[in-house]
Amino acid sequence: MNDFRHLSREEQKLLADVAKLVREDEQEFNYDMLKIEAPEQASGEFWFRMAEMLSTLPPNQSLDLRMNGGRLTVAVSILSVLLQDNPDIPQLWAQKIIALNYLAHGHQTRAIGLAQQPDKAAEANEEEYLAKALSQKLAFHFERRDRAIPRRLMVYRNARRCMEAFRPERGRLKF
Repeated sequence: MNDFRHLSREEQKLLADVAKLVREDEQEFNYDMLKIEAPEQASGEFWFRMAEMLSTLPPNQSLDLRMNGGRLTVAVSILSVLLQDNPDIPQLWAQKIIALNYLAHGHQTRAIGLAQQPDKAAEANEEEYLAKALSQKLAFHFERRDRAIPRRLMVYRNARRCMEAFRPERGRLKF
């Protein structure tokens, strides 16, 4: 999968533990505790890799929607801190958008399910509110995305799109 040889042994061990917790879909574990267990001088890459693992779905594709200590909320909090110091790194933005997207869709799905039960209307409204708040946060990040991505990357991406649109066999641009 990933090459973590350049990380410290302590960082490697903690990432292996995180991968195991995610793979086993451990939803009883408080993932906020991983922040406390992390090495004191942990590298930025360690934190990114941890957030990346936490925002990956387990094999059974279940979402951990807990607002306190859940996998996805901890991933979003780690990525938010990383983005404060590194707003020009597109991988951080992409991973945060992935985690927010999972959270928003998960809460929306839960709201729809609860709305079908008459005695769960209050819970359905709460889930609907969370889904809307997360969707707004997601839209905000999409708006900021263009400002966060370095200009040279945008130029490269736009040039690549133009090259892909050009069809040499037709001798014209395809739009």
